[in-house]
Amino acid sequence: MTAHPVSLVVFDAMGVLYRWGDDVGQVLIPYLRRLGCRLDRVTIEQWYDDASLGRMTSAELWAFFGVVADNDAYCAGYDLTPGIPELLADLRRQGVALACLSNDLAEWSRVLRHQFGLDHLIDHWVISGDIGCRKPDAAAYDRLIDSTGVAPSAVFFLDDKPENVVAARQAGWQAAIFTGVDSARQQSRQRGLLPDQPGAPR
Repeated sequence: MTAHPVSLVVFDAMGVLYRWGDDVGQVLIPYLRRLGCRLDRVTIEQWYDDASLGRMTSAELWAFFGVVADNDAYCAGYDLTPGIPELLADLRRQGVALACLSNDLAEWSRVLRHQFGLDHLIDHWVISGDIGCRKPDAAAYDRLIDSTGVAPSAVFFLDDKPENVVAARQAGWQAAIFTGVDSARQQSRQRGLLPDQPGAPR
């Protein structure tokens, strides 16, 4: 177990909770292409980044892309990472508080967590579209601490992007690169968050 006991586990969304780490390339652009949008990836990413900072609504973003789109239809293109619901449920059964820190449009984040029932598993959602800053900006990590009241040293963070993990460590968090649910379980056991054997008391 680490020197600082963990009281909050924070998950990234894209590439951790949800299967696709490159959501622009793997979900958004294919969806736009099916609707006839031929804008280049750089332009699409620029508009997406602005929207994910809360500078425009999803309706305004679809209009900039020149398509008639639907948030529910778009979000249907996402899948959960296999094993994530079970990991979240196991952590909750052990009394561990859970949060998500994600770069995303606020509207899309709400659709996705409702779609997959994650609101019942994750207590705190800190989304770039709501707070106006994106990881790895230090302000994003500060906003999560402000909203949860947990000491930075008591946070364990999982993200698939190394730069976001580095920024979390610089903020005083415990953090690891997410490479899959099995690894996340092992990291959680090492921190005393899950029993060493399934079904064993903590």
